[in-house]
Amino acid sequence: MEAFERYLREAETVERETEVRQRIDALRKTIAEKEATERKLEAARLRFEDMDRASSRRRANKRDKAKPEAAETDVRPVSTSLAVPESASRPTGVDLRLPEYETTADEPTAKKKKWPWIVAAAAVVVAGGVTAGVVLSQRANQSPPTGSSFSVNW
Repeated sequence: MEAFERYLREAETVERETEVRQRIDALRKTIAEKEATERKLEAARLRFEDMDRASSRRRANKRDKAKPEAAETDVRPVSTSLAVPESASRPTGVDLRLPEYETTADEPTAKKKKWPWIVAAAAVVVAGGVTAGVVLSQRANQSPPTGSSFSVNW
């Protein structure tokens, strides 16, 4: 945007002034939308953190009331939200959560292995080679036609 504005200020003749001004306006609009989105995402992140802290306090209170003698050995659940690092210069505001599965049957399957495909491809290549060898050997065993002085075998 600064380069476009400098071009308008410093150019002796501005051949594409309308197009440059449209680009500047579009960039200003994009920057304003990005900043508004970042503010909304930051506010949402802060609300989520407040809700998460309140939820953790409620869980801790329930646990303390249910088993006061086992409070030292009680295992706390791991949070499934991915925190935005504090060292980031600008917060992304993106709240990512891992799905919580009730049973192992609900979990997605592991990535498929590549080796069955490699074996299948090797089998196809071997079968093709054997077929080509048989066809070529059959043609080599044929005798040239009689009465002809010229023959071509492939």
